[in-house]
Amino acid sequence: YTTQTGAIADGANQAKINVLTTANDTTALTLTIASLILSNGGTAGVTTIKDVDSATGGLNVIVTGAYASEGTMIVQTLEAINDETITVTASGAYTSTGIVTLDADASGVTGSINVDLKAAGTFTNGIVMAGGTNAGDGSAGLTVSGGAAQTIIGTIDSLISDFVGDLTVTNTAGLVTFASAIGGTKDLKAITVGGSTFDSDVKFSGAVSSQLITVVGGDVATGAEDSEINFIAAVVAPTITLTSGNVATNVATVLFSASATTTALTGAITASTTSGTGTEVAVVDSADGAVTVQSFTGAIGSATHRIGTVSIGNADRAGSAAVAGDIFATDLTILSAAGTNEDSVLAASANLNATTITLDDNATGLSVLNLAATANKTLTGTINGGAVNEGTLQITGATKTIAGNVGVTLDLLSVDIDNTAIFNSEVRAKGFNIATGKTATFKGDIVAGSVKLVNIGTLALAGTTAQTITGVIHGAANTGAVTISNAAGATFVNEVGGAVASSVEIQTLTTTGTGRVKLSADLNIVNEVVLGDGTFLEVAKTITNGQELFTTAAAFDQNSVHAGSNILLPINMVVGNTLVFADGMTTADKTLIVADMNSALSDNAIIDYVASFANTDETIVTAVAKADTVVATELGTTTNEARALLQIQNALVGTASEEDILANALRGEGGLGSTADTAIAQQAAPQSEMTSGSTVSSNAMTSSVQGIMSKRMATLRSGEAYISGVSAGDVLNAN
Repeated sequence: YTTQTGAIADGANQAKINVLTTANDTTALTLTIASLILSNGGTAGVTTIKDVDSATGGLNVIVTGAYASEGTMIVQTLEAINDETITVTASGAYTSTGIVTLDADASGVTGSINVDLKAAGTFTNGIVMAGGTNAGDGSAGLTVSGGAAQTIIGTIDSLISDFVGDLTVTNTAGLVTFASAIGGTKDLKAITVGGSTFDSDVKFSGAVSSQLITVVGGDVATGAEDSEINFIAAVVAPTITLTSGNVATNVATVLFSASATTTALTGAITASTTSGTGTEVAVVDSADGAVTVQSFTGAIGSATHRIGTVSIGNADRAGSAAVAGDIFATDLTILSAAGTNEDSVLAASANLNATTITLDDNATGLSVLNLAATANKTLTGTINGGAVNEGTLQITGATKTIAGNVGVTLDLLSVDIDNTAIFNSEVRAKGFNIATGKTATFKGDIVAGSVKLVNIGTLALAGTTAQTITGVIHGAANTGAVTISNAAGATFVNEVGGAVASSVEIQTLTTTGTGRVKLSADLNIVNEVVLGDGTFLEVAKTITNGQELFTTAAAFDQNSVHAGSNILLPINMVVGNTLVFADGMTTADKTLIVADMNSALSDNAIIDYVASFANTDETIVTAVAKADTVVATELGTTTNEARALLQIQNALVGTASEEDILANALRGEGGLGSTADTAIAQQAAPQSEMTSGSTVSSNAMTSSVQGIMSKRMATLRSGEAYISGVSAGDVLNAN
């Protein structure tokens, strides 16, 4: 049946409108009304639209113009056999001061209700919806499907209990704004925005509560169909699911843009695909100026369903998010804005796993990734600045592990370590800060720029492969410790403690276990050096004759150098050269200090390194040549070969690769064994066999020549070949 009528309006007393199916209806009833105005005062009217049980036809009510009512509207289905749907379509503006009830929750009901708003809607007393909670039960839902921007005013809730009403947005041509709370009294069952073949954009100005929220992108190949939900207030949802739609380039986005501190989301966010392609979670403060924190109680993405992009802030507005759950994303970007106090911050309290992390400072704003909350958590992925010297990595929660490279492609502005942390890979930044009482453990290389590495806590070098530390290390007054346990070696390219006095002093430099440290610069300001038993301190060949290794070492005492430690001097420290090992030492312990150092100094086959006390508070190391006979005995060679090895050292100083090979040979390092120095001495020295052989050869040749000449020339007594005084070679023999 199809029935059509013109406008319906009430008189002094508002009318009651009933649209009902009957038990003997066998086909669908479609009723079209031009407009429905029930707002002329008097007793409020009630509009009832009902589909009774056993009717085999559906029910469609269409209002093509405005709908205005001061009464209530009840849309109810009692269908339990044929599962038909009641559809109510409002093509024009819908205004109701009475409550609107969509009820499909009677016992055994399997039919459904859908009210479709195609224009603006104002519901002064709100909309309540009721459906069943089990599969196959009846359902009640509100759809917003206009072809232009729409604003919906009024609360939307489930009717009797949580999770029994659905809200769907299919508007493809304009922003849909919900001005009031959604699910604030009773949570909705589901909110869906967009679809696999179209996109929709929604802004929720009030708080939202729903069991499930889904955002789906579109299917236009150009990537123009991107669906977005913008939450301005708090959201309660166990799960928000993002799906890119039928085309991977289309993006499903959930945006959190509150301008007041709030719990943005109670729940988790996930992607419907394993890769997360075409999904984005964005956090932006919609107001200028200082940014407010939006908190997230659950995870963003998962190990099997990561989010494609997580972005904090954009070029126009900064953002700040505090995430209590794990974060799994392909790309994480933190972007500060250009205005005053427009810093963007992500505080991650749990595991953070992202393929690439970009910290992009814009103008005066900073982009900060803060690993917060004390918990044994890991950050996985590479971290870089948006440009060189941009972005701050901050650790405020203890026991954090940073697994990937930091700033290797584009250096960060700062690495700010305010709690214990472990860095497993290379780290580069313009400046570092290690807070007092905190330990930062590095297992890869460190590169500090012009702001230097300021350490008033503990810098621990504990890698298993060789580490290089580039940049000046600063302490402060009586703070700052450096510990080295890496047996493969930790090389400091620049000075430890800086070139200024006590304000940048490192308090202690300690080697432990089988740790090995190599110092490349002189004038290291270290108050106390502690070389443990079995550990190594190597002085690089960049430190030359007469230079000072440690200065202002006031706490350098008998416990500083263990007799069982190993001090390795550079190959270019030839006989007669000296090194001021420590200046400013504790003079009362000078005898014990010198004894321990002479035990720790690693002599080689040709040189003894001798420690002594000099001036008022200096420990001096002098290179002294061993006697040739001593060297020969130690090497198991001749004195000529022993002497040659010392000459080789003098000849090779200044030739980088050759002197390194000789240094390794003398120490038995770099893949060379303990007899490498003997082999070099034997190969380089003049060989007696060669000399004696050439002498014998010369004598034999001389005898042969003189015999021939004597015999031949003695027969010549005239002519040009005549030689006076030659008979049998006497003259030749005599000469």
